[in-house]
Amino acid sequence: MSTMVGALYKADDPRRDAGFSIFYMGINLGAFLAPLIVGYLGQDVDWNLGFAAAGVGMALGIGQYVYGWRYLAEIGHHASHPVTRKERSPLLLRVGIGGGAIVALLVVLVVFVGVDAAEYAIDALIVALPILYFGRGLTTRGRPRVELSRLRALIVLFAASAVFWLVYDQAGSTLSVFAEDDTRDSIFGISFPASWFQSVNPVFILALAPVFAWTWVKLGERQPPTPIKFSIGLLLVAVSMGVMVLAAVSVDGGKASALWLVAVYFIQTCGELALSPVGLSASTKLAPQAAVGTTMGIWFLSTSLGDVIGGQVAKLYDAVSLPLYFGLLGVIIAVAGIAMLAVARPLLKLMAGVR
Repeated sequence: MSTMVGALYKADDPRRDAGFSIFYMGINLGAFLAPLIVGYLGQDVDWNLGFAAAGVGMALGIGQYVYGWRYLAEIGHHASHPVTRKERSPLLLRVGIGGGAIVALLVVLVVFVGVDAAEYAIDALIVALPILYFGRGLTTRGRPRVELSRLRALIVLFAASAVFWLVYDQAGSTLSVFAEDDTRDSIFGISFPASWFQSVNPVFILALAPVFAWTWVKLGERQPPTPIKFSIGLLLVAVSMGVMVLAAVSVDGGKASALWLVAVYFIQTCGELALSPVGLSASTKLAPQAAVGTTMGIWFLSTSLGDVIGGQVAKLYDAVSLPLYFGLLGVIIAVAGIAMLAVARPLLKLMAGVR
């Protein structure tokens, strides 16, 4: 879908980043509603009902998508670099063998070694895939020089995105544990399940995405280039971790105010809107023309890679003090933000005309 959004705009259209911000609003409308419904059913009624509601939501989403095809004209109907009839059979054979081997390996690991071994195997695959993709892209013979340059820039943005999600997606792990164990589950006397904190970020996105979209359109050619937007996103999430340090200090044997988490999610939302939709837009512009869809798929692995590393870091949550844990995360992402700011100018040169 993200690739199709990119196809709605020309590469040099200044409305492109704003368009991805509007697309982001649609995603987060669902992200707002889901925890309210699924979280309530799961936590307060029955977990089976919670998972069933998620399945119903997916079915409704597919139906809406099929209904909306009429508005997309030919976008997404044809591959940008279709496989020829001669290439089809060998390709299907390789995909079948490779996919079958991976499934067989995971089954063997789960049955004979344990679930943890399968988890580590999936983690290794997530790490290996972008390395293989970018390595192959940089060594492909005959690739135009401008595509090689943009691919190198995309690698830097990919790494920055992975660091962003490493910290940001603690919202689904350690911040959720903090919400459940160390945060008062009421605001102004109104109690709610801890899972409802997951709806705070989407609310802010729905409120702020139009502001960011309007800002990018209003600034036009004067808007900050992609590396600067990335740096802003990283540094804002670093600030949010500073707020989490204060929240953790405020616990001190009791429970922190829910407003601490609300403040954290507000700051993180501003960082997310400065980086995530911009990253989606940049990946469609920097991708080799014959592999825009594949490159977008690899781009989403930056989230997976960040979550893989973030999941390992989260094991420290019970091993160190909470202020130290959140402070460590803040330092990691602050260093990444400063580094992105430092390399912004040479990175723009690598992007070869893409801002």
